[in-house]
Amino acid sequence: VLKNQKVGERGIEIRRLEASATAAHTNCHLMFMGASAAAETGKIFSDLHDRAVLTIGEEEEFTRKGGHVRLFIQDNKLRFEVNVAAFERSGLKLHSQVMKLATRITRDGKDVKK
Repeated sequence: VLKNQKVGERGIEIRRLEASATAAHTNCHLMFMGASAAAETGKIFSDLHDRAVLTIGEEEEFTRKGGHVRLFIQDNKLRFEVNVAAFERSGLKLHSQVMKLATRITRDGKDVKK
């Protein structure tokens, strides 16, 4: 779907990282972690530390562990929650309109809103 697409002048590249890859040495702006990566999220977040890499996952504890955005299905609709603390640590900005659309807003797992 995204092959040969661009954001501005930059091409979009999708790569599958092996579990043994060190997240800190990947040159990416967004990292999606499926539920099967649940055992690795702690190491990945540690590797990324305060880098400006948007992390998106689907594991139930994803934002509590330090991820930026968790996707989930609720009432047959795709929903998401955001972790404002993760955005603050990484220096990424979260647009207020995105926060309005979020089903849940947390600070490392503790509810801030909704």
